[in-house]
Amino acid sequence: MTVYDQHSGGEFDEIAALNYGDYLDLKHELVSRRRKFCNLKEMSEFLGRSEEDISEFEKYDYDPRASEIREYALAIMTVIHSEATDSQAPTMKALPYSWEGTSKMPSMDSSVSSQDFLPLTRI
Repeated sequence: MTVYDQHSGGEFDEIAALNYGDYLDLKHELVSRRRKFCNLKEMSEFLGRSEEDISEFEKYDYDPRASEIREYALAIMTVIHSEATDSQAPTMKALPYSWEGTSKMPSMDSSVSSQDFLPLTRI
């Protein structure tokens, strides 16, 4: 059995939806906390970035790098806990997102663009 065989079927899509949903939840939680912690101008001054950069980060469809998420979280005095678990994905009916993407598995040496995966939609 190859790596590609292990990524066929619905389980791959379910895991992708879980990962993307968790990412969206994290980003929305950080933005919510920032709004309670400080205003946009204070955040941009603290990070040394423009208000437009912060607004872009906070947009629903902006896909920040991990370093941007860590920097943003630190600026609002928030600790992020990460955890990886086995791929025992629940059924999609339990998820608040549906995965409308592809099962294409990128190679380890390729970069993944937003064209490789379509966005999730809230159910």
